[in-house]
Amino acid sequence: MTSDVYAAGAPSAEQHKTRNACKQQELIDALQEELDAFIARHAVDAARSEDKKHIKKVLEVQHGFASRLGSAAKIIGLKGLHRFCGYIQDRIVRIQRDKSYFDFEPLLLEWPNAISAYLDSPFDPSSIEEVIDFLNQCSSSESLGNEDQLSLKKDFINSRIEFSEEHEHDRIYKATPAHVTLSIPEEVSSDILESFLVDLPNQIELLVDAIRRLRSDNYIHELKVAERITHTLKGVGNTVGIDGITNMSHYLEEIFSACIRAKERPSTDLYHTIENAVDSLQEMSEYLSGTSQPPEESLQIFQDLVDWSNKIYTQGFIRSAKQDAEDPEAENSFNVHEQSDAKVDSVISQHQDEQHPNLSFRVSARLIDDLLNRTSDTIVSGGQINDLISQLKASVSSLVAANKRVKLQAQELEAFIAKNNMQSAGETKSTNSAFDSLELEQFNEMHTYFNQLLESVDDALTHSSEFSSKTLKLQRYSTQQVRNLHENKDAILQARLVSVKSIAPRLRHSVRRACKTMNKLAELEIYGEDTLMESETIHQLTDPIMHLLRNAIDHGIETPEQRIAQGKNKTGIIKLHFSKGRNTIHVTCEDNGRGLDMQRIKSKAVAQNLHPENTSFDSDHATNMIFQHGFSTKDRVSHMSGRGVGLTSVYNKMRELKGNIHVNDRRKEGVQVELTVPTYVNSLRALIVQCAGLKIAISNRGVNEILYPGAGKIISVSGKFYYEHLKQRYPVYELPYLLRQSEVNHPAGDKVVLLISDNVNKTTAVVVDKIYETRDIIIKPISKLIPKVSGLQGSTIFGDGDIITVIDAVDLLDNINNSREWLPQREPVKEVVAQENYALVVEDSISSRKALAQFLQDLGFVVRTAKDGVEALNQIQDQTPSLVITDLEMPRMNGLELCDHLRSNKETIHLPIVMLTSKTSIKHKQEAARLGVSAFVTKPYEEDELLEIINTFKIIPHVVP
Repeated sequence: MTSDVYAAGAPSAEQHKTRNACKQQELIDALQEELDAFIARHAVDAARSEDKKHIKKVLEVQHGFASRLGSAAKIIGLKGLHRFCGYIQDRIVRIQRDKSYFDFEPLLLEWPNAISAYLDSPFDPSSIEEVIDFLNQCSSSESLGNEDQLSLKKDFINSRIEFSEEHEHDRIYKATPAHVTLSIPEEVSSDILESFLVDLPNQIELLVDAIRRLRSDNYIHELKVAERITHTLKGVGNTVGIDGITNMSHYLEEIFSACIRAKERPSTDLYHTIENAVDSLQEMSEYLSGTSQPPEESLQIFQDLVDWSNKIYTQGFIRSAKQDAEDPEAENSFNVHEQSDAKVDSVISQHQDEQHPNLSFRVSARLIDDLLNRTSDTIVSGGQINDLISQLKASVSSLVAANKRVKLQAQELEAFIAKNNMQSAGETKSTNSAFDSLELEQFNEMHTYFNQLLESVDDALTHSSEFSSKTLKLQRYSTQQVRNLHENKDAILQARLVSVKSIAPRLRHSVRRACKTMNKLAELEIYGEDTLMESETIHQLTDPIMHLLRNAIDHGIETPEQRIAQGKNKTGIIKLHFSKGRNTIHVTCEDNGRGLDMQRIKSKAVAQNLHPENTSFDSDHATNMIFQHGFSTKDRVSHMSGRGVGLTSVYNKMRELKGNIHVNDRRKEGVQVELTVPTYVNSLRALIVQCAGLKIAISNRGVNEILYPGAGKIISVSGKFYYEHLKQRYPVYELPYLLRQSEVNHPAGDKVVLLISDNVNKTTAVVVDKIYETRDIIIKPISKLIPKVSGLQGSTIFGDGDIITVIDAVDLLDNINNSREWLPQREPVKEVVAQENYALVVEDSISSRKALAQFLQDLGFVVRTAKDGVEALNQIQDQTPSLVITDLEMPRMNGLELCDHLRSNKETIHLPIVMLTSKTSIKHKQEAARLGVSAFVTKPYEEDELLEIINTFKIIPHVVP
């Protein structure tokens, strides 16, 4: 906040006077702009025109404008100008009535220029005399009489622009939590609310784009776009009754309007305030949609916005010398780039059509999941049908082959019978026949049966051929149906896709906040903002990305002085790249800072007994170290870093999302971190392999290469097995050993080998007995009643009805890699944290509960929450926390009653209890102290204040605010 902005409070009398003068000038400037625009659009030379229709049209236009201008002058109190416009209208009406289109004084049409000159000094007597003289000159035959001139002159002199002070009492000078509340009134219609929640992200996305372009030369256009959007947001926010959206949008609109009237670009300080306010609106939108926590700094941001608005309201828009130095050509750029309001509306509409070409509506995520599950089940059924058809096709082929063999045998039998008949006929001639055996064949009953058999074989062959043809058609139809089902599934998934642009403001705000906290300079460049990702995936990735950004600023980007000394630009650059593959999402975060400090990482690892002092230490070791829980290169803990939980949370989130992390250290030129996560987790490409006589499906995640026997060899080094291939050596494991079906790892060299990269891109070889095929499968999740087993993803059903287990080899390898000798085993992190750093938040307000939980999680606590004292006591019975933060006023059991219960129990008698409440009376404080509350904090509270209180309990390492 700049020092020249007024502190909270109503303006003084002198400020009222200054404000009224500014408002008066603004209204006069508005009239002047209307006149200038009219003169530019309708400059004519009617005196030289001999076209009656043309003159008639010009007079009609001038009469209409004189009427509008006169009405505006009357509304704001310029009585003399109102009467002047009335005289102009009367004279134009006479010309039209008498049809004297060629007899009037052409000077009459110059009245807009005369009024424009008058408005330059509307209260100067000489300006008033000139405008009255013009009125006499433009129609000498109808000049004003002395009495009329005196009356008109009196009206000009007595013109005063008056302002209503009714809305003065509605202005905000001191922001309160009620002004930024996001509570939704109970009486609001569900249809209106859903429509609002659907349109809100789109409107804010357009607003963010406009704010980002305010630094361009076309800033007036962007200000008008921003003004229209905030006006819309204010209206719909007011309709729904969400005060936080309404108030923030209202004061943003006021500032944009003031900038437009003054034709000025926002100064650097004002721009930062606007940027923070828009970020806060973005966070409010995400909170209302249920995808994030409530904005933490909305109250202070709104106060800064109110201070700026009140300053402009009382002083007017004053351009500072500093701003002039920054934008010396801003004055001249206005006329070149100014666009009409209609064009702004057109641009906004066009932008909305481009970004959202179809009408959107709100759909429950549960409904989308249900549709996906049903579609997946149908795809599984389709696959089973396809497999059965393939089996049927094979059976038909076997039948056709069998019929052909029968026909061939029948033909051979026919030849054999014919030969025997001929021999028999030669030996015994019939006495009753006049023909011999060569002249007439002899047939018996066997021939009849045999011919019938041949006909039956031919019919069977014909039917088999038809059956085979129809089976082929059925297979094609079934394949097409499965393809259509996959397309339907993709179409359903589109309903869950959002663009990266939706989280971009939060990421930029996070970088600005981190830079401000650590006194560093850095800019965030985001590439691939239009990349579409599943809403749940982008929500899950937001926190890891923000951890990477903060880590890059804290550990990577140097201070401005250090960067200048190294020959770098004082402002660091952080680049975020988003891209989408066939089945994966790729996120790359790179900075141009100092890179990994290998020596410092090693010394810290040795000091924490994580690495032997006299052994080698390479980039692989460093990468594994920085992802270890509790590991940090910082000497002291601060609010931003030093607890060693940031990168660990990123690593754990990647494991949860079945993704990979790759760290590329560029040695004093920065660090590049690549995140890769699958797009859809319920369907994947899998290898069907044989393991210990069983069929198993292995997810293709991390599988880089399939090597058949003979491609490499297995060697033993110091009791460990390695697979050598193309001069590279990889640790090798048998799949039964990874699945714990065998206690001994003894891989054979005559089997198939899979080269698999784990979460941190380290390659390991896995030996399998046999590979049957590669296919797309639908995963059926394991029942929630079954405990989670690492590496087990679920199962899939084949066409023959077989149920095949689906495993994730990366998870299996991760369990093995975590037990390497050079990385000592620690006690399970969750158990240690649960015993020492477990905090319980008791708060009936959802937003406050979530904000407190997030704050404590950032400090390294495992957090549980409860809505009231009764629920809190139930949770404490399961496990005693290390810290309780509770509200005072809650349903069923309030904070004082909860504290009384805890202090009366010997297990919780010394438990630290912090009470947060809006009650500020001494009576409440004394009662809380009597019941044993450790600390009493009044809402709204500062996080630094709460942090200092928590530090006094010495539950966690001291954190510097």
